[in-house]
Amino acid sequence: MPARNHARGRSAGTYFPHPIACILLIMATLLLAQWHEANAATGAEVRRLQWDLIWTGHYEGTADGRLGPGTLEAIRSFQASLGAPETGDLSEAQLEQLSAQAAALEADVGWTIYENPVAGYRIGYPAAILPVARSLDPTGQEFASEDGSVMLATIVTGPDSEDSLRRSYDRIVADNADGIAYKIFRPTWFAVSYVIGGSGYYVMSRRKPAATARY
Repeated sequence: MPARNHARGRSAGTYFPHPIACILLIMATLLLAQWHEANAATGAEVRRLQWDLIWTGHYEGTADGRLGPGTLEAIRSFQASLGAPETGDLSEAQLEQLSAQAAALEADVGWTIYENPVAGYRIGYPAAILPVARSLDPTGQEFASEDGSVMLATIVTGPDSEDSLRRSYDRIVADNADGIAYKIFRPTWFAVSYVIGGSGYYVMSRRKPAATARY
């Protein structure tokens, strides 16, 4: 693995030479969280809506299935992009337009789901940007661009307790306080994105009873 793909503590860092790769890999964590949380049908519909709004660049939160202020603002922003009244309530035609735009963007980057049955996790990644895949071990996987300048790696460690997961999160945030672009902590997972010297880094950890997967 190139030296620039740093690891901080027990967490894997991923190097990004341009913003689009960082954004796409942050999306991977959102999809992972989406697939591992059981919700009612209405929650699933809202998560799908949020996911589409993430792809179109109108929503920057997590796909949590909650129709909160951030999601409503994203809907109004999407409506504005269509030149439609910003009501916060999508019509059927607007929903179809949103879905079509998101699907086209997913197709452009070759959005693909990787599943590791040994460690029990799934992650989405842009296969058109990261077409080179290799196994690190039975639980770890690496995806890279053809020139090796962009890389996504998964590492399984642990198991961690909620306290130790929190300590890992706090350490990453403290070490990179000046460059934090995005951060979120939940009892079973966290995600942090930060910038150092013009390069973007991303860390995601998800805790399960038997192990902790880090991306």
